[in-house]
Order: sequence, then structure tokens, then C-alpha cells
Amino acid sequence: MILPTGTTIAVADGDTVPLFHNTGLNPGVNLVEITAASGARHHTGSADPMAGGSSRTTSRQ
Repeated sequence: MILPTGTTIAVADGDTVPLFHNTGLNPGVNLVEITAASGARHHTGSADPMAGGSSRTTSRQ
């Protein structure tokens, strides 16, 4: 697999999604995990925009 230097990779296993950054020189691969201390942001919330307690309704006539 060829990964350009600077590529960000997400590895999903069903429970977590750690992010990695390729710092290797082409064509090498050296993945470094991105943590909250390195500037990553973690957003909590539902993927469902209506799950936030919104009372928006839609009516059709």
C-alpha cells in the first residue's frame, strides 16, 4: 500500500476509531497515532440531528 507522507488514516473496529498520521518518507510508512494532546478534537453527540431534543416538526398539506 502506498501512503503519501502526511496522510491521515482512520482505523475503525466497531468500538473505537483511532486516527493515525503517516510521517514516513515516500514510499515508507511510519504511522503515528493522533491523540487529543496532539491537537485532535473529540466531538460527542449523536449522528442523528433530531436526537438532540429538537422539537422541530414538519407538516405536509
